[in-house]
Amino acid sequence: MFSVYSIVFLCGLCPAVLVTAHRKALIDVSESKAVKQLDERFLSVALGSTLIAERWKTFNVSSLKLQNLARGLSPAYVRLGGTYADFLIFNKTGTPSENAIAEDTDLWLGGCGVNKAPKNISNFTMTGQDWDSINKFTQAVGWKLIFDLNVLLRRGGHWDSSNAEELMHYTVNQGYHVDFELGNEPDAFHHALNRTLSSTDLARDYRHLFALLQKSAGLQKSRIIGPDLTRPSKRALKYLSKFLTKASSVVDIVTVHQYYINGRAATLNNFTDPHVLNYLLDIDEYLQLTRKLAPGTPVWLGETSSAWGGGADGLTNRYVAGFM
Repeated sequence: MFSVYSIVFLCGLCPAVLVTAHRKALIDVSESKAVKQLDERFLSVALGSTLIAERWKTFNVSSLKLQNLARGLSPAYVRLGGTYADFLIFNKTGTPSENAIAEDTDLWLGGCGVNKAPKNISNFTMTGQDWDSINKFTQAVGWKLIFDLNVLLRRGGHWDSSNAEELMHYTVNQGYHVDFELGNEPDAFHHALNRTLSSTDLARDYRHLFALLQKSAGLQKSRIIGPDLTRPSKRALKYLSKFLTKASSVVDIVTVHQYYINGRAATLNNFTDPHVLNYLLDIDEYLQLTRKLAPGTPVWLGETSSAWGGGADGLTNRYVAGFM
């Protein structure tokens, strides 16, 4: 296992062991001491903000059956975010929107395989009732909520935090305790959403978020989590480097995303191919960079699965996906 000082969200950073075919390997496991101690919320859950846009039709938070199943996973974090987070508008008394879903949702929701920009996506509304429902659900099942704020609400090149401030004010009045992210995969905005947001601008936005939380009596203990970058690449590593140089002092947890394959092109052999499985080792580049620029800051996998783009039917929902 990597000598990581951090708690990893959703997935452990364990390197795949390559063993030559037909060759015996002897593995001796010492039980004299623990190599790592995991957080009790090590295994956690990520939900898409799409659920709100779709009016919870596939995730009924009032269902007692769902609550009982979710309670079995507690304690855990639940991250409510993803691509749709950057189109979500909070309106305490508003009417839910119905027109936010893009035609090719399953194509572009992935963490690192976006092929084209969404066709028909638009801003949608999260009402006070929606916010109450998800917070009451997480409280009932013993989960800790992490909410991804809309970073694409901008004015004059800066993040327009007015809508986030409305949500924070409502959150404090309701007595909810929430941790926050700001934006989803900003390093991929240019090809996912036909927008751009520089790492320097994002760092400034995170510092602004920190200032907002510090002046809110009920949210000063809320953690700031991000920047939720895509799988390691030269571009993503450069983005994280510049971001941490400017914002490491206000970020409590660094988050990155990891997927192995494109769900639309996945084959059965991909799920047991050592070369594919070792893609996870690339995360070490993020770990090393964070150690250098933000010593002591934990690194989490904030979003992960076997295949991006909604998975691969008949594969990602089968036993073989467990190898990833």
